[in-house]
Amino acid sequence: GAAASTCERASHWEHSVALLADMQFWALRPDIVVYGAVIRACEQAALWRQALALLSAAAAAGCQPDGVAIAAAVGACGAAGEWQQAVATLTDAQRQGIRLGPSTFNAAAGALERSV
Repeated sequence: GAAASTCERASHWEHSVALLADMQFWALRPDIVVYGAVIRACEQAALWRQALALLSAAAAAGCQPDGVAIAAAVGACGAAGEWQQAVATLTDAQRQGIRLGPSTFNAAAGALERSV
């Protein structure tokens, strides 16, 4: 998780995604912290499709998305001007009973604000 977080903080989304792929290649099982760091890197680059794909991949791999990963995915949608996707992601998370914090709702509000 530390390497993915370092790539995320340095805004190197390509390295974050490559690191995740390498982990999977070597049969290492990334946890939601790793997925979350990669999703946050995608958020910083406004790569909303990649962020949502990673969120789905985490769930398919058996990692229950958390509020941090959801907030980053919502933020990525908002950064790309995809407010509908941001709201849909937030709504899906609520339906799944995922515990969401203020950062998730702030990310959704930011997405809506940018659409006006």
